[in-house]
Amino acid sequence: MTGLRRNDSTQAAFDLLDAAPHLFQPVHDLAALNLKRHQEMFQFIALLYITVPLTIVLGLADLMPQGVIALFMDNQRLVLYLTATLVLGAGIYLVGLWRARQLMSVLELWRIERGVPPAPPLKGPETPPRPTASV
Repeated sequence: MTGLRRNDSTQAAFDLLDAAPHLFQPVHDLAALNLKRHQEMFQFIALLYITVPLTIVLGLADLMPQGVIALFMDNQRLVLYLTATLVLGAGIYLVGLWRARQLMSVLELWRIERGVPPAPPLKGPETPPRPTASV
């Protein structure tokens, strides 16, 4: 925690929250929504950019190993560029996820240091009771 606490952006966030503590809960809720969105997007991108192409290549390599080797040897530069692009794309989403988690950590650290109790979990819409059959 000391590294997070010493971070300049953490101190800037603390200063902003100290100036307007009544905004903590809305900011926290927005950051939680942002984190959830980043987690879902990273999982989707990792699946789409890494798992699917790798599965296709491995499947083709199992069916026709010499054909895949020949394809890769004939198109080394293209294979390198495609691989780098897919890995870089997933890496960019990973950085966004890391920053979203860092923001949540900063907010939780502020909440703990200021003695603010955690908010109750958000509830979904109430489900109306099911009608019972009369006999």
